[in-house]
Formats: sequence, structure tokens, C-alpha cells
Amino acid sequence: MDIDTLTTFLGWCSVINIGCLILAFVLWVPLKNSVSRFGASLFGGTEEDLKLIFLNKLMLYRLLLFFFNIVPYVALKLMK
Repeated sequence: MDIDTLTTFLGWCSVINIGCLILAFVLWVPLKNSVSRFGASLFGGTEEDLKLIFLNKLMLYRLLLFFFNIVPYVALKLMK
């Protein structure tokens, strides 16, 4: 595998993951009350706890996306 192929792969991985992150956030905004109410009844927590957990998971996903997709992509672009 050469640098061009790996750069293209990481670029598309970044685009797909950013799309998933945006989709999750866009769906979360109007549905957060019903989803957290359903999760609270399913798992036995409170609605506020589930909202906080979901937002923490979105931040973790964003951080991992940055470090494992975007930073290597930029590094490979700079090496080229």
C-alpha cells in the first residue's frame, strides 16, 4: 500500500465519520427527550444522566475521529 492509497482511504474515512457525527447530532436535537425517556425506562437511569452520557459519547467520538482519522490524513498530506 502506498502513501496515496492510504491518504485517500483516511480522507474517505474522515468524510464518512464526520457525516455520521453530524447525523447523530442532527437527530439528537429534536429527539433527545423521547430517546432519553425511552432509555431511562429501559436501563433504569434518569433522563438527564442519559442525555449527559450521550453527549459525552459524542465528544469522545469526535476526539477519536480527530486523532485517528484527521491527524494521520494531514500528516500524510504533508509528507506528500
